[in-house]
Amino acid sequence: MFRRFPAQTLRPHRRQGTLYVGVMLTATIVAIVGLGGLSVATLGVRAAQNTRDAETAAMLARAAVEEGVRELAANPYWRTLLRSNTTYTPFVNTLNGGTLSFQIVDLDGSLTNNSADGIRIYGTGRYGAAAYVESVLLQPSGNAVDCLEAALHCQGSITLGTYCNVVTPQIVSSNGSITATASQCEIAGSVEAVGSVTGSVTGTKSSGVSSRQMPGNTVFEYYRANGTWIDIATLPLSQSTRTISNRVLAPTLNPFGSAGNAEGIYVIDCQGQNLQIENSRILGTLVIINPGTTCCFQGALSFSPASPNFPAIMVQGNAQFDTAWTSLSESTQTTNFNPAGAPFENAVDTDSVDLYPSSMKGLTYVSGNLKIKGNLAAECAFDGSVICSTIEFESTGDARFTYRPTHLHYPPPGFATGSALQIVPGTWQRSVLP
Repeated sequence: MFRRFPAQTLRPHRRQGTLYVGVMLTATIVAIVGLGGLSVATLGVRAAQNTRDAETAAMLARAAVEEGVRELAANPYWRTLLRSNTTYTPFVNTLNGGTLSFQIVDLDGSLTNNSADGIRIYGTGRYGAAAYVESVLLQPSGNAVDCLEAALHCQGSITLGTYCNVVTPQIVSSNGSITATASQCEIAGSVEAVGSVTGSVTGTKSSGVSSRQMPGNTVFEYYRANGTWIDIATLPLSQSTRTISNRVLAPTLNPFGSAGNAEGIYVIDCQGQNLQIENSRILGTLVIINPGTTCCFQGALSFSPASPNFPAIMVQGNAQFDTAWTSLSESTQTTNFNPAGAPFENAVDTDSVDLYPSSMKGLTYVSGNLKIKGNLAAECAFDGSVICSTIEFESTGDARFTYRPTHLHYPPPGFATGSALQIVPGTWQRSVLP
C-alpha cells in the first residue's frame, strides 16, 4: 500500500538582493541628477558673476577715459607734463570695488613735437578677474594751423618747370625753398620760404621765415569715422583704373551706394588701385586713401564742400591734377549736374543745359606728393587753400590759387592746434592697450 504525499506548489525563488540594488541605483541616479543640478547652478552663478564683473570693468573703463579727458581739460600744460604710452591713475582711482587707469597715446610717440597732433586716450577698468579697455580719439580745437594762411603751402621745396605759371592774390609758402628759374616760368604773387627764394616772382619775396605748421598725424580720422565709405569695387573699371565720370555726389546723392552722408563726407579706400575722377560735380568732402600709382583729377571738375569750412578734397597718398579751365557742361557730358539733392547756388532743375565753373572750391589736402600736370590748353584752378607735403609742377603746368580765409577762421576737424582738445565723434571703441 502506497503512502500518498500531498502535492507541493512550486514557487519562484526570491532573490533578496535585487530590490536593494534597484533602490541603490535609483538613489544614485537621484544623487547624480542632484549634483548635476548643483553644478549647473554653480556654473550659472559663476557666469552671472563673470558677466557682472565684465560689465563693471567696462563701466570703469569708460570712467577712466572720462577722467583722462577731464584731467587734460584741467591742465593746459599736459603736453609737456605727461608722456605718451604711460599709465596714469586719476585722483579717484577706485570705484565700486574696482580700479581704473588711463594712457595718453600719440601716434608718433611724442606729445610735444607737434601741437596739431591728436591723441587717443585708453581707459582700463578692472573688477574681480575682469579687465576692459576702451578708447576715444581727441583732436586739438584751438587756432588753425598757420599753413592755412597761404593759398598754397608745401612742407617741402617748390620748383617750377618751364613755361609754368602760378597765379595767386595771396602768398605761396614753403617750409623749404622756392625756385622759379626755369625758362618762361613765373609766380604772379608773393612768396615766403624758410629757405631761399630765387627766380621770377612779381610780388614780394620773403626768405628765412619761420616754418609754418602742418596738420597733425590724425588729420584724416574725423572724416574716416564720420564719412560714408564707398566700396572701390562699385566704381567702373576702365583699363585697370577705377573711374568716377559724369557723376554727381552730394549729401543725399550717392550713385555708388544706398547711403548718403549728412555732412557730405565720402571715403574711398582704393586698396592700391588707380583712381581717376573726371567731368563730375561733387558737393561734399571726397576722402581718398591708399591710392595706387595714379590718383588723377582731370577734365572739368566742380568741387565744393557741403559744410563751408570743410575740405573739398583729402588724399592720403599722392595725387595729380590735370583739370580743364573750360566749364563743366551738362550738354557736353549729357548729365544734369544740379538735380534735386545737389543744388548749385540754391537752384535745382531737371534740364541738361547748365554750365559750372571748373574749380576745386574749398580746402585741398594731399599728404604725399601733389603733381600739377603740364597742359598748354588747361589751368588747374583751386579756390581755397592747398596744403601738401611735396609738389611737382611739370612743364606748362599752370595753376591758379585763389585764397579763402574761411578755413583759417573756422578750422575744419584735423586742422587746428593747441592743448585744448575735443572728442572726435564716432571714435569711441573697445580696444587693446597699444
